Amino acid sequence: MDAAQRRAEFRRLHGSAWPVRAYRLGEEPTRDPLDRSLVDDRLATMWPLARAAWSVAGKAIPDYPRSEAPGTIVRGRDLP
Repeated sequence: MDAAQRRAEFRRLHGSAWPVRAYRLGEEPTRDPLDRSLVDDRLATMWPLARAAWSVAGKAIPDYPRSEAPGTIVRGRDLP
């Protein structure tokens, strides 16, 4: 079993013990009382990091419509 498989197995066995909290939209607690940054500021910080990551990977930034972005939505009721 390689390292990735061991990590996946660990998450499978211990994931139910992870602390998970759910909040209604707009009722989330602040991340850090000293952090006064706005969501827009954090998103603006993300873009240069994403560009750098694609550059380091030696790949072009994907250019496709959001509706065609790869991914899967998994809802709680869909889980085994």
